[in-house]
Amino acid sequence: MDLTQIPGLMTLVFMLFSEVGRDMSRWPTAAHFASWLGLCPDNDIRGGRVLWRGARRTKNRAGTLFRLAAHSLHRDQTPMGHYLRPMKAKLGPAAATTATAHKIAIIFYTMVSKQVEYDASLWAQRDQLREKRLEATLRKQAAERGYKLVPIDANKAA
Repeated sequence: MDLTQIPGLMTLVFMLFSEVGRDMSRWPTAAHFASWLGLCPDNDIRGGRVLWRGARRTKNRAGTLFRLAAHSLHRDQTPMGHYLRPMKAKLGPAAATTATAHKIAIIFYTMVSKQVEYDASLWAQRDQLREKRLEATLRKQAAERGYKLVPIDANKAA
C-alpha cells in the first residue's frame, strides 16, 4: 500500500511510522487512535452541562505531524483541501486543521490496519452525492418561495 497517496502525507510517512509503528493492534478502533493522537474533542461535561469544549491537550508528536499534514492542504485541490477550506470559515483555522487532521488519521489507520489502498474515487462519489443534496435543497427552497429552478444550458450560456 502506498501511504503517500493520502493528501498531505507525502513527506511525513516515514516520520509517522517512526512515531506510531506498523502495529495498529494497540488501538481497537480508529476512534481510539484519533483520541490517542489528541485529534478528537475533549468536552468536559458534568451533570449534563458542558463546562469546557476544545481539543485534547497532548504532547503527541504523531498528532502534531497529522496537524502539519492538514495545514499543508490549504491550497491543495484535492477533496481533503476542499474539506479544509469551508471548515476554516465555519470553525476557525485551529479547529479546522484539527478536524482535517482527524480525517487524515482515520484514513491512515484504516490503510495500515486493514492493508487497503487509498481510493480517491470514493471522494468523487461523495462529492456527487453532496452536489445532488445541495441541488435538492435549492429546489425545495425555491419551491417554498414560489420559484422554479431551471438549469442553464452550457452551450447557450457561452
